[in-house]
Amino acid sequence: MLSRLSVVLVACSLASSASALEFTKHDSDGDTINAVKASGEIVLGDAFRFVTFISRLPQKKIISLHLSSTGGSVQEAMAIGREVYKFKVRTYVTDEKANCSSACAIVFMAGRDAETNGSFRIKGINNAIRVHNFKPILAADKEYTIEDAHRIVARAQKSILDLALYYDEVDVDPEWLGITLKQKELYSLKNQEALNMGIDILDPKTGEITRATDYKKLLKAR
Repeated sequence: MLSRLSVVLVACSLASSASALEFTKHDSDGDTINAVKASGEIVLGDAFRFVTFISRLPQKKIISLHLSSTGGSVQEAMAIGREVYKFKVRTYVTDEKANCSSACAIVFMAGRDAETNGSFRIKGINNAIRVHNFKPILAADKEYTIEDAHRIVARAQKSILDLALYYDEVDVDPEWLGITLKQKELYSLKNQEALNMGIDILDPKTGEITRATDYKKLLKAR
């Protein structure tokens, strides 16, 4: 019998039913941009609520999604991310005090540009993209069998496969999943790591953006 299992699953937090993402108009909304702000916990149904929200917006050339979330449902985050990628929505974590943790990062990484069809993800130089793996929540007063362990491992393997397939769909470097799975605790991505993963960095003081493509060119030239 096993009194405690320490099987690590995947790089996201568990969902909570306490709240849902709130979609509102962002301050950067303009003549050519439908700017949407999403804040709160990611829960089941948020992907449909997101599509409903953007479908009611006036037709404009660009849609941007400004995220601030501690995470939530992994499966729902992937569902939102697929809609973000499908509708070519730019993703941002640049608002003052905005951070994007756990499942939120799954959505963020799906950012795409309607003009180039390429990836489009921007984080502020002081904003955090936080990733981590997690362990299953186990009852302290329950004894777990080998069969329980096998089921947990099987779920972990399926979750990792689902994430790998998702990241391939939304054009994310395979190394990203490896980075998330390495983290035992909540880990804030360094700006240089973000650039290496195709995330552009905004300096709010100057308004200048360091492009991931320029950073990668520099690395290759050295």
